[in-house]
Amino acid sequence: MRGPLLGKGGMGEVLEAWDVVLCRTVALKNLRDLDPTAMIRFVHEAQIQARVVHPNICRIYDIESSDANLRIAMQLIRGPNLEQVARQLSVPEVVGILAQVAEAVHAAHRVHLIHRDLKPSNILLERHADGRWIPYICDFGLAVSMDEPALTQSQTVLGTPAYMAPEQLEGAREQVGPPTDVYALGGTLYYCLVGVPPPPPGLRDSRRTKTGLPRDLELILRTCLARDPARRYPTAAALAEDLWRFQHREPVQAWVPNRRPGLSRLPRHGRIVLAAAASTLLAVTTVAAALHWADRRALLAAHDQSVTTLREMEGAVDAFHAEEALPPHDMRPARAHVKARLEALLRRMPGARDPFLRAGWYAVGRYRMALGDYRGAAQAFQQARRPGDMDEAFQRQVNEARLGALLEGLDAAAPGLVPADEPVPVSSLDPLRTLIRHAEQRDLAAAVQTLPLIPDGAIRAPQGWASHLFCALGRQRYRAGDPDGAGEAFAQAVALARQSAASWPSGAKYSHALARAALAQTEFLLEEGRPTDEGLALIHGWVHQGLRLDPSDPDLQEDFLAGHVLQARRLLLRGEDPGPEVEAALAYADTRMKEDGRPRTRAQRMLLHLTQAQFAVRRGRDPWPPLVEALRTAESGPFFLRDHLTGALLLKASLEAGQGRDPRPTLEDGLERLKQARNSWRDRESEARLWLARADYERAQGLDDRPSLDAAEAAAGEALRAFPAAPGPSAVKALALLRRMEREPGRRQSLLPAARVFARAALRGPQDPAIASRLGGLSGGTP
Repeated sequence: MRGPLLGKGGMGEVLEAWDVVLCRTVALKNLRDLDPTAMIRFVHEAQIQARVVHPNICRIYDIESSDANLRIAMQLIRGPNLEQVARQLSVPEVVGILAQVAEAVHAAHRVHLIHRDLKPSNILLERHADGRWIPYICDFGLAVSMDEPALTQSQTVLGTPAYMAPEQLEGAREQVGPPTDVYALGGTLYYCLVGVPPPPPGLRDSRRTKTGLPRDLELILRTCLARDPARRYPTAAALAEDLWRFQHREPVQAWVPNRRPGLSRLPRHGRIVLAAAASTLLAVTTVAAALHWADRRALLAAHDQSVTTLREMEGAVDAFHAEEALPPHDMRPARAHVKARLEALLRRMPGARDPFLRAGWYAVGRYRMALGDYRGAAQAFQQARRPGDMDEAFQRQVNEARLGALLEGLDAAAPGLVPADEPVPVSSLDPLRTLIRHAEQRDLAAAVQTLPLIPDGAIRAPQGWASHLFCALGRQRYRAGDPDGAGEAFAQAVALARQSAASWPSGAKYSHALARAALAQTEFLLEEGRPTDEGLALIHGWVHQGLRLDPSDPDLQEDFLAGHVLQARRLLLRGEDPGPEVEAALAYADTRMKEDGRPRTRAQRMLLHLTQAQFAVRRGRDPWPPLVEALRTAESGPFFLRDHLTGALLLKASLEAGQGRDPRPTLEDGLERLKQARNSWRDRESEARLWLARADYERAQGLDDRPSLDAAEAAAGEALRAFPAAPGPSAVKALALLRRMEREPGRRQSLLPAARVFARAALRGPQDPAIASRLGGLSGGTP
């Protein structure tokens, strides 16, 4: 869908457009009436530019050609180019912009690409939310791959002469390399600082030309613009490092030879004597100071490495978060860039020393935070922390990672990763620390009450954290027998998650938070017997949008699978065939999901197969194949509101009894497992159902079923003390009382009123059709 015109030239135009497939705004470069050579060149430009993934390089999304027209969809940059605003920029702004550009150029060099046309007009600028300029390199039309044949003859001169290195002007392609782009970067820096392009190399004396700039900045320019490539910075990264050094008032590393002709005028014997004396002095001083300066140099080198590492990390993380704020789009390239930096940094950590070691672990923690790995981030920050640390920004990161890791493990009852008395308290973070301690102690109601006290800026995207907390609180309340409180908590979780996802529409972790809250609320409504098709439709839309961000993200994959699970269970409750939904979900899990061993994934697989088996029983089909698969992937799943593994074991026991086999070993396995749980009324309900199934079998075999019946009633009673109106335990109590009336007819009149009360309570929630039919007759007055 096309939008307004952004620019126009002799060969075509650039339009703002809307990508209807990935739901994002793009710049559409529409090139018309090109000859075949030009067509090849522009396709080559798109291919070249798409090879480089860096937050400061304009991204190529897609390319399409038809007849003599060519269209390239690329990242839309809303702002001017560097040439247009150079005179309005301060020296620090220019230096910061060029440092980022140099880092991006180095990223291109690492994949063997030389831009060959770097200049102010090919650098677009966009304002960051904090007011900083973010540069983007564009127009890779003249880029050349050092490991591919050229598209032009080797002597052809292409580029903008004012910014071309001597070897490029002379058409010596074999000499073109990273220093060629370094020269162009120097020329761009010169233009931004002085106001005119640099003089041609043949007319410039780098020793005498003065710009009125600080000495170190002049030294950087001379090094970039040296005629001999060997005298320039060897890499764009080295240039970026010196620009950052200048920005932070540190000595630069550039060095321009300054030959002293005086020594050549000495007589030969004088030069020999002087050389010998100098050699002796050098040897003596070297021996005297070797140990001290060796250690000093190592410390300085580690310091320099730490500064560079932190700068690179901040740039990469800021760019990643900026992408999360864009309309929904494929985030895999951005995640891959952060992961690559993380992996490269981890390779450098073994054997490193402070201060680089500390800065490195801090950067590792920030990278993992950006990727949503809070457990790994918390562990990295522990490595980075030293006794006496009081830096508030550092502790904010520590606490955010600790909170994220804790909230991720709440459903699975995982312990906190960081002791409650660490890190050292800071006044502005006390409410956050209080929240963390309440969460560690599983006092989630108190943790929620702390949320309004947390100051702005203490954690990033606070609605996302609050959503996770309310979601966990909803499960806790439901397991404690408070369905009304659970419903309120789930609704609040969904509302907060929607706010977070709206602020960061391309953030996978925020999309996951929204999906998890919505899935938990829908599961709650399903257990209460009031699911809505509208809610399932919303979940379907949200989980699909999440997968568009990163189809390989295990959390988003689980969200997608969970949506199919809920839809299959909904169909089963309505008496409809869940088979197609189950088959689609299992096909997705088999072909697309890589981390199939995760507990949540295993539990979802089990539930899909169990749903198939339950429907087969209702339709008189063979339920064993899907039931065997369900038990093969058995996982209890503490994140569910119901213990579905018990349901699978009960179905197996029922089938075994129907085939004349003893189901008691199966039932005893379930009872043994539940001995370790005893966490909620749901666990007691599961225990009661297992004992009741055992009593049914013993009665059918003429055995004494009274101990099993007593145990079933006792477990159901425990559940009802926690949740007096719970339908499941009420059903067990009603059926147990019905069994006693059948066994002892004389007690029928005394037991019947209570049995009817329990039956009516049971029918207020969803029940198995066979059980519901028995309870219906009882509640209507005919036992």
